[in-house]
Order: sequence, then C-alpha cells, then structure tokens
Amino acid sequence: MITRAYSLEELKLSRSYYGGKICSYAEAYGFGYDFCRFYRCDSGSILINNANGVFDGEFVYDEELDCFIRFSGITSFEAAFDYDIEGFDRTERYFLTAPVTESFSYCEEDLSVNCRLGEVYEILESSFGKMERDIWYADMSHRIRHGVSRLFLYKSCAAGAVDFEYGNMGYISEIAVSPESRGQGAAGELLKIIQVYLFTRNITGGLYAYNDMLPFYLYNGYKITGSGSYYTLKGI
Repeated sequence: MITRAYSLEELKLSRSYYGGKICSYAEAYGFGYDFCRFYRCDSGSILINNANGVFDGEFVYDEELDCFIRFSGITSFEAAFDYDIEGFDRTERYFLTAPVTESFSYCEEDLSVNCRLGEVYEILESSFGKMERDIWYADMSHRIRHGVSRLFLYKSCAAGAVDFEYGNMGYISEIAVSPESRGQGAAGELLKIIQVYLFTRNITGGLYAYNDMLPFYLYNGYKITGSGSYYTLKGI
C-alpha cells in the first residue's frame, strides 16, 4: 500500500540517483508542504514535487501504482523501471559518469557561483524551451539557501548546476549555453570546473542525458554506466 510519509526515517531510499533526489528535496523542503509530498510502500519511495514525480525502488507496475500515477496530478516522472504506461510517453536516457578532473585553469572573474539567477534562467530557457520562471527561481534559490544545490555561471554564457550530492556522487544538471556562444567550448570548460569542484570534495560527478546530448558528453570523457526512464503525459 502506498502511504504518505512525514519524516525521512519513514522513507526507504536506495543509494542511487533516485534515492538521492528524493532525499535532497526532503532536506530542502521538509515534510510540511502539499506541493512537495513524499510517499512510501514496500517497493520503495516516491516524491511528488508540483506536477513532477520521482520513483525510487523496484516497483511492480500494478493497479495500485497505475491509479497512484493517474490520480496524483503528475504530468511527468522519472524512474528506473521501464513500462508502457497508457497515456504517457517514455523516453530512455543514459546515466554518465564524469572523468576524474584534478585541475583546470580558468579566469576566476569568469565564474559566478550561486548568484545571477536571472541570467542563468535566460540561458536555460533558450536551450530547453519555455520554463515556469517563478517556480524555477523559487526552487533554485530555496535549494541554494539550504545548501542542497550549487549553481554555476561561466563567462556569462554557460550555466550548470550540481543539483545535489548523495553518497559519493555529485549529480550535475542544467548544462546549457546561450545560442550566440555555442560551439566555442564554454560548456566543456564549465564541465571541467564543476568536475574539479567535485574532485576537491572526493566526489564523482554523474548526470542523466538523452540521445541528442550523448556525443557531447562522450567527447568530454564521460562514460555510460547506466540508464533510466523519463515519462511525460501525452499532449504536454
């Protein structure tokens, strides 16, 4: 039975990306918000953040899970399991592990950390399409204030984040470059800066990527070490 959880101790979290992401939201928001809800069952744990879901565990796709997905109000979710769920499109993505990077030379004036969120948002929107600015801004600033996420802006044209750290992994996200600066190497340089930051903390970098971005990360020394699924409601 899937039931709501109100403490971290109630959750069954794996030492994976999915368990880490759920834990990071618990650390950032706690258990008192309706827009950020946590659930547990025998198979694992679930996070519902606004209309997005994260499933951590070996879930059996049955009538209970199907009803939960349909009545929880989510329009997208990520999970390790692969199922054909009616009404949702499934996209496979790949987990990549970053190369060990001990040092990288750059001008410190070119790098801003945890600031200038407005500039970062514009870069992300130009790369990933229209985003809910207020929701992204509130979430990112909140996660930064609670020490969960770290945001990087490089040369005012490349953006990226360490979304959260969990175990011995730092999970990288939102790597993007403004349209007029693409193809000039800024994204690869920013990746190296982030990798050095993680190396100094004895943490390995990792991220999820879709097919269209695989060549970029493989070129920069990343290795495919796993896979997962991202589901979106049809018509969204």
